Amino acid sequence: MFDPSSFHLNNKEKFLTLFELKYLPSIETCSTNEHLILLRHLRLRQYYDIKCDELIDICELTIKESTTTGKRSLMFLLADFIIDILNQSPKLVDDYSQTKRISLKQYLNITQWMPVMLERPHSYPSTLTWQGSIDSRRPFVTPREVCDKSHAFLVGATALVSSLDLPESFVSGIRSSNSSSSSNRSLIDMREVKLDLLIKQLKCIVLCYLKCSLHEQKSETFDYLNLCKRLYDALSYINNPNDILKEMRICDLVEWIWNGSNGFSSSNQLYLIDKTHPLATYVQILPYELYNYRKFFETMGVKYQPESAKLEELLRNQQIYDENLFKWIKDTYTTDRRLLQMLNDLEIKANKQIPTKSVPDEQTRITFSSTLDLSDDKIYLYLPDIFNKQNNVKEIVVQALTTISKEKKCQLLTEEDYFIRKMSGNEYQKNLYDHYRAYNDLLLPNLNVLPKNVKDILVLFALDHADALMLNILKQHCCIPCTPNGRILNKPSKLIHPYCRLASLYSDIDSLFPYGGQDSYLREDRLNVLKLLGMKCDDNLVTWPELVERCESIQRMRDYDLAHERSLALLQILNDMLTLSNSNTTRTFDENDDSSDRRSRQSSSISREKPTNSQTSNVHTHEGLHDKEARSRASLQLRELPFIPIKQRPTELNGISLTWMGDKYIGRLFKPKDILSQQYEQLVCCSWPIAQQSKNAQEQSIITKQVEHFLGLDDTNKIELRDVLKQLDELTKLTVINGPSSATYNHQITSKSILGKSLKKLYIYIISLNFFRFSYRNDAL
Repeated sequence: MFDPSSFHLNNKEKFLTLFELKYLPSIETCSTNEHLILLRHLRLRQYYDIKCDELIDICELTIKESTTTGKRSLMFLLADFIIDILNQSPKLVDDYSQTKRISLKQYLNITQWMPVMLERPHSYPSTLTWQGSIDSRRPFVTPREVCDKSHAFLVGATALVSSLDLPESFVSGIRSSNSSSSSNRSLIDMREVKLDLLIKQLKCIVLCYLKCSLHEQKSETFDYLNLCKRLYDALSYINNPNDILKEMRICDLVEWIWNGSNGFSSSNQLYLIDKTHPLATYVQILPYELYNYRKFFETMGVKYQPESAKLEELLRNQQIYDENLFKWIKDTYTTDRRLLQMLNDLEIKANKQIPTKSVPDEQTRITFSSTLDLSDDKIYLYLPDIFNKQNNVKEIVVQALTTISKEKKCQLLTEEDYFIRKMSGNEYQKNLYDHYRAYNDLLLPNLNVLPKNVKDILVLFALDHADALMLNILKQHCCIPCTPNGRILNKPSKLIHPYCRLASLYSDIDSLFPYGGQDSYLREDRLNVLKLLGMKCDDNLVTWPELVERCESIQRMRDYDLAHERSLALLQILNDMLTLSNSNTTRTFDENDDSSDRRSRQSSSISREKPTNSQTSNVHTHEGLHDKEARSRASLQLRELPFIPIKQRPTELNGISLTWMGDKYIGRLFKPKDILSQQYEQLVCCSWPIAQQSKNAQEQSIITKQVEHFLGLDDTNKIELRDVLKQLDELTKLTVINGPSSATYNHQITSKSILGKSLKKLYIYIISLNFFRFSYRNDAL
């Protein structure tokens, strides 16, 4: 037996559940201090004094209990317990024979107790395979089938990964090649991360990235790049590059180096040169993000410059004439006569094709050289003075455009140069941008390519200085970061105001609230701009299908308190929707209406000012509430969804032997078809759950008469005569069950009150039922 107090001293109270089945004294014994003192004198054992056989026995009992009850939490607790014991208790192995150690090691390595990480870790691409999610029916496996959690990004696509956070010393013991460092840690043989797994992971990354759509590639570029960095770093510690190349040939992996533009390249397609190199414009170069791994790529066969034959092919295919490039080739390939002769031929050919022109005057030459130069490798950008109001915004816009346009240079223009170029023909307008076009065509569609701080600066600046045209541009793009982490971007018209009544119908994981603090997107003036762009607020209501979808979300919530809160909010909004739906706010034309009057009303309505986007969506939503077919369909669907909280036993019934149906379903939400309104409480509370009636901040009932009728809570057809007779039978047998010692309860007064109200309703119901049957028989005769 073990001393329960030793668990508290070591802060291991959570493991008491594992010992309760066999290794703890009974609760009655522990409740008496004298008994505990006696047991300690009899050497009641401490928490860390557990033996090998007892650890195996606890594992067997816990696995059996978890299988019987279906409680997976017991298995997670067992896994934490095993790691804690192996890490903290040296006696477990050192004080016992080699046979015991071998038995324990064999048991731990063939038993399925190690939890698997089923969900992808944070910043792992959603489009990349995750082995743990492929077969989620195996939440626990043997240690030999999983890799350590710290290697999740290196092997997650090709191998299972443990979800345990192992202690630092324990992890180092597993990874260490010196197995004698700790006998306890050597008991667990987790799957090793070897070269074949790394190469398979790299191939999986390449294939998944190439299968992604352009939008998915843009949104997850940084995640894929970070994964590649991790793999290159791991491969760089392998001493023999030939082993890596051999494994790549086995896996048929040729293009594996991230190139930053269109995916991946082979070692023969990429060169280790800088961006400023004369050759950089015409060949693929190593992205600057991978400069730290230059030595590794050099050992893998990536070259600093192409061979002369490759260079000849390049010059021939691309028809290049670049004086800087030619000069570099002449200085580098001094002994290659064939290549030098080819350069000479290209220079002669280019000189013949240049027509002789009269030399323009000085003013004309300056104008053409400064404003009308034409290059496909440049972005000509004009930014108005408003971009000088905030520090560094102009530089950030230029930097963002350079990143998005894949190394194109961004040239800023003055206002005069911009208008000269704009009036000079279509060929000069191809790469000409003002801030409107830059936001609409480049910045907003490619926000996910940019770092988070750059995204926020660009969008917040646009919100703060938006005119009508910029508002229209922002309205069309997914540009507002949303909860829970700001990585998902949404259109403003899809958002929900975080402080309105509709917000209670949604949670952060729905990605419908602006993400940020009071200094960013949640500042009041910026929220007002988002309202202008169509963000839903208190003036809007959901449509009938949206209401049903929000109701369906309640049954997916595991926290009853949160589900209960959303249920009450949904019922209040349903009442408002029914009030609007029942009112005749929408003007309709009568068939017999005079045509001249109708035309006059139509012309007057056309002449009115057009409403804003939020007003338009508001009108459409309110008109949709008058759709009778959608309303009827929603009524039927809501009756089949569990979202109504039930009323608990009233305090005045405590101590009386009256059955209360709600006592059986504490902490549950019910379908409207399975419960009744509170007005039938005294009629059938013994047989039917009763809907809970709450009040809002204005002390008004949340479940109104129209809500009851819409959900069928007032449907008397549900009530059968046997339910009423059961209630009557219960009332005639009332007894006190809490004894005469209760001073706060007066049985006689309460009984009279209950009998007076309930019996009256029961008699009225039975009389009316008999009267209806009597009338029916007379009609039949």
